[in-house]
Amino acid sequence: MRVLATTQPGSSVFFMMAPLLSALQASGHEVLVAASRRFGSIIRGIGLTHEPAGVDFLESSIAEAFPEIVQHLHDPHGALVRFVVDVNVRRTTQQFAHDIAPCIRRWKPDLLLHSSNEFGGPIAAEAAGVPHMMLLAGLDNWFDRFGPVLSGLDQFRTAVGLESVEGDPAWLFAQGLILAEVPGWSARSLENLSVVWLRPVSPDQPSGNLEWLDQLPRPLVHVSLGTVFNKKGARPLFAALARGAGTVAASVVVTVGEDRDPDSFASLPPNVHLRRYIPLAPLLQRTDAVLAHAGWGTLIACVEAGVPLGALVLGADHGYNALMLERAGCGFGLQPQSCTSEAAAEATHRLLVDPTLRAAATRQQAALRGVPSPTDVAALLAKQFG
Repeated sequence: MRVLATTQPGSSVFFMMAPLLSALQASGHEVLVAASRRFGSIIRGIGLTHEPAGVDFLESSIAEAFPEIVQHLHDPHGALVRFVVDVNVRRTTQQFAHDIAPCIRRWKPDLLLHSSNEFGGPIAAEAAGVPHMMLLAGLDNWFDRFGPVLSGLDQFRTAVGLESVEGDPAWLFAQGLILAEVPGWSARSLENLSVVWLRPVSPDQPSGNLEWLDQLPRPLVHVSLGTVFNKKGARPLFAALARGAGTVAASVVVTVGEDRDPDSFASLPPNVHLRRYIPLAPLLQRTDAVLAHAGWGTLIACVEAGVPLGALVLGADHGYNALMLERAGCGFGLQPQSCTSEAAAEATHRLLVDPTLRAAATRQQAALRGVPSPTDVAALLAKQFG
């Protein structure tokens, strides 16, 4: 079977797909991943083949391609979410559909898998008669964000000769939906959707030598703002989180991002250890609590490890993610504007000593393990489309 995957150039959505794509490849199927040229090193880094397509940008440096996003970063009325949806729907779809259509004709995939925010691939696949499925997490969030604006795809369907497809997003789910979340997290009814459940897991990544982590005193708290919300203006928030956590936990490990210099942070307590990047899965195996942005990848990694999370609502889908986290009982949302060192210390203390949070994290970890694995889903897709 040949599987063509299309994704926007962001680590969160791609790493959601990566374990399934790797499982398909390990099972002997051919896998090709289409994304922006600049995202190719991330795809190749986990052993998959890259096909350049779409607007050439990286989500982690989105302001380089779309500088007007800067004015929306701290808007409290949802302007950032609307702008990101506009980027994913109207500003990138036409180029992606144009670029991927020749690849579909040349490579002749049996199935196209696409991330939840990439629509050029399924449009081109629909035009070519190729089955397509979306890999999605956060069902409520997706329908609330993307459902109302997908009628704007009319101009792109016309560009690829697909005038017959209706604006309603139902056509995206004609072959089914791969849902990578814990059952019960989303409140939306699944009655009219053909769902293939997929266990969301962290992708395998080289971790290097992490023995130094094992030497740190416990409890250990991890602090992160990811790769999008860790920019220059985040320095005071990093410092507040690190200092607050450091007054409660024996050790604090802060990852500031590949594009930031840990040495530029001064006057932090000696029990605070700063690094550019550490793969999340092996780090969380050694962690007792997390203070981080409410990104989907971080949330899932914490559930996978059974670790409570204090989730900062900084933008994008963070509000929905924090709501699901609180509904599951294994963490809580935090507002950055009120996150002083004292508030961070209070949140850290709660994460470390509240038995209900720890018990819920253990329950959610067990529920996650009950969902079909990437290998199971790879076998199911091969049976259906191979």
